[in-house]
Amino acid sequence: KLGLTDQSALVSFADEAKLEKELSSDHLLPNGTQKYVDKLATNGATNIGDAIDFSTNQINDNGNPQANKVIILLTDGIANRPEGIDAEAYAEQKAQEAADVGYKIFTIGLGNDEDIDQQMLRDIANTTGAKKVNGDIGYYHANNGDDLSNIYNDISLAICKYSSISGCK
Repeated sequence: KLGLTDQSALVSFADEAKLEKELSSDHLLPNGTQKYVDKLATNGATNIGDAIDFSTNQINDNGNPQANKVIILLTDGIANRPEGIDAEAYAEQKAQEAADVGYKIFTIGLGNDEDIDQQMLRDIANTTGAKKVNGDIGYYHANNGDDLSNIYNDISLAICKYSSISGCK
């Protein structure tokens, strides 16, 4: 759903967050965001706070100042890193910092309900004002990867609602 002038980046997060691909208009193969998505593998813990922080910094540093600022947070777990702090409170603090500069965070919990902190993900989306097309809080649940296509379609339409007068195309 990304257009030629849209930008995308990819931040992975497990024990630590990592910038996989910087924000750019290069989305497709052979060297775009899709290449880095295809290489992702699940492992380790769930460092949601640092993922939000890395994403916010990437937009701050390289984002088009006139574009909508949106983060899509896809997780299969519960915030449990960095160690030694309340990881959930840290993630919510980073979401508040993103909200303070006008960034929306749509959240997706992937997998079994009991393995996902759905309330925290709702709180993150709500804090940033991310809303679904129908006006509900911008949290989605996907039982498996097959559900993601419809969710991403809904998010792309919701993002259009934040656009200028030209609206959705």
